[in-house]
Amino acid sequence: MRRFIFSRLWQTALVMVLVSFGAYVLIGLMPGDPIDLMITANPSITSADVARLKGLYGLDQPLILRWLHWLWAALNGDFGYSRLFTQPVTTLIGPALVNSLKLMLASWALSLAIALPAGIYAALKPQSFRDYGINLAAFAGVSIPPFWLGLVAILVFAVTLHWLPAGGTGQLDNASGWEGLRYMVLPVATLTIASVGSHIRFVRGSMIEVMRQDFIRTARAKGLSERGVVIRHALRNGMMPVVTLLGLEFGSLFSGALITETLFSWPGMGRLIYNAVIGSDYNLAMAGLMLATLVTLIGNLLADIGYKLLDPRVKLS
Repeated sequence: MRRFIFSRLWQTALVMVLVSFGAYVLIGLMPGDPIDLMITANPSITSADVARLKGLYGLDQPLILRWLHWLWAALNGDFGYSRLFTQPVTTLIGPALVNSLKLMLASWALSLAIALPAGIYAALKPQSFRDYGINLAAFAGVSIPPFWLGLVAILVFAVTLHWLPAGGTGQLDNASGWEGLRYMVLPVATLTIASVGSHIRFVRGSMIEVMRQDFIRTARAKGLSERGVVIRHALRNGMMPVVTLLGLEFGSLFSGALITETLFSWPGMGRLIYNAVIGSDYNLAMAGLMLATLVTLIGNLLADIGYKLLDPRVKLS
């Protein structure tokens, strides 16, 4: 296990370097750089000022050389300043990351709390009325666009009924405690409904496959109750594909949900990265993208370790 983890960490470092190069090149090739935006905002700027600013920002150097400078600074913990917000990048990412984690962790936990019992309940009697009903609800959740669902939620619960705030985090109103949680209800519900359907389908499909295995029939033949068969034998083996799904979704916890955060004016990582890319804020965009990549790779590593914990027969290499 230690050898596997050490090997994967080296692979993760290599992938991070390659991804940083690809992302930096793609961002650098986008039309319009920070200096071009300054020229548009100030038509009276002189060519000498443009040359001086390009030298100051390093934009007069080849793209690969600029990436090497950025990589060396990033390895030393310096991700530069944000051009849009005129603050250090690390200062901006911290609050946005916390806000995204609040939404994503809450919706993630709520989705699993619904999907696990619903998927298992449907799998115990496939092609029954309860299986059809749960499948119908799951397909509905997968099919509903999050932006439409969010708009309907705002119209019904904020505009018509006045039960919940339409957006924001409550910081401007000094809302805290249970009052602050009211601002999370609609975005968390939107994210949960959008993801719970796919989780139910994964749990159901995995459990149906496991319940057909020989060791399940053997456990039943020994006189073990159906509850014991499910909890002690089927559930542990049926969770392996679900662990894969959770590992892939782990990166989304730290990269935010752009549509939901924009719709509910939630200042998370999704909005931050989007604004950085649109505004040609290279430093902020690179830091956000690299964070999302790193966490996704870590999620995959944790999923592999989870395989080993769930089934000791799995060989990690």
